[in-house]
Amino acid sequence: MVERGFDAEDMRMFYLQAQYRSFQDFTWEGLEAAKQARIKLRKRLSSYDTTQKLDLDLVDFLKEVLLDDLNTPQLVARLFASLDVMDNEIATAIKWLDDHVLKL
Repeated sequence: MVERGFDAEDMRMFYLQAQYRSFQDFTWEGLEAAKQARIKLRKRLSSYDTTQKLDLDLVDFLKEVLLDDLNTPQLVARLFASLDVMDNEIATAIKWLDDHVLKL
């Protein structure tokens, strides 16, 4: 995996895109797509001030899908849907979730 330019964060993003009880067929193309998605999210977050006070309601909005049978595909979908309305508050909530839960 490392020889092909991937790391653990890429693999983590790949597996977050499927529900933990569902079969997930590994492909290098799928891993590349996960890597590009992770890079896009990180790049977008880097353009915002994520040092402000955290709005716990926004974190709850993201965490609620994790409490619904660990629905990580829905969480990833919400993360990318939020890119269209991203502001410092949303970016701070996503950064917190990334730092404390996802480790993307």
